[in-house]
Amino acid sequence: MTGIKPTGQFHLGSLMTARQVIYFQEQGAFAFYCIADLEAYEDNGIKLEESKSAAIGNVADLLALGFDPRHSYIYRQSQEERVKNLAISFARGVTLATMKAIYGTRHLGLYLASLIQAGDILLPQLQEFGGPKATIIPVGIDQDPHLRLTRDLASKFSSTYRFIPPASTYHKLLKALDGSPKMSKRSPMTYFTL
Repeated sequence: MTGIKPTGQFHLGSLMTARQVIYFQEQGAFAFYCIADLEAYEDNGIKLEESKSAAIGNVADLLALGFDPRHSYIYRQSQEERVKNLAISFARGVTLATMKAIYGTRHLGLYLASLIQAGDILLPQLQEFGGPKATIIPVGIDQDPHLRLTRDLASKFSSTYRFIPPASTYHKLLKALDGSPKMSKRSPMTYFTL
């Protein structure tokens, strides 16, 4: 399971995550790919219709790289009710102090986006998708706080959902063209697109 925040074009950092999920598909895994449009709205202020356009390009790049749509579930957060329902459930298992300790002081929408991302990560383990199973999340190392929160939530809600805490693989972040630590779609002059 992985995904992308639809805020711009694929760049070399996006490529690394895409190649990892494609590799797992080639080994026989069923892949879940999230278009994190709610996160793009909360974090970047991008309206859902705008992010839909970027998402189409992102998915086209993913497919061109060899992602197999027949062995996957691709979805937009804003359209996936199960993810939002999980986020609402998870909100009962996290305090404001915990969210501040992980992410710092932020507006509540960003905390909610983190709970939605936990819903994305645990979605493959719902009964509709075959129930609890080992899940691997290929991401950049900057996503580690989300994975740690999700593993905690998987444990807290194991009696309800029987979640297996997800595993993750991390790739190094590529330095941006301007020398900053990470290529970011927020700053088009810092990255190479595909």
